[in-house]
Amino acid sequence: MAEPKKWWVVVDPKPTSTLADLVWETTAAGFGRACVGGPTLEENPEIHATREEALDDLDRRLKGACDHLDSLRIEIDAEGDAE
Repeated sequence: MAEPKKWWVVVDPKPTSTLADLVWETTAAGFGRACVGGPTLEENPEIHATREEALDDLDRRLKGACDHLDSLRIEIDAEGDAE
């Protein structure tokens, strides 16, 4: 019997996320089991065929989260200056 195909899953970061929460290797059956109590649609799970694709996706998501935080900091600073 052939070894099952491996997949990589990536989800959006949260403030409390660890690396293992954000990206992991699985099989189709494993992902199906994980979906029972695992990633929700709000986490935007995406499946990748290679580790490299998954890490590129994770990098984009983390940069996006950092950009969002920078925007919030600017907004908070602007509100503080207006007071």
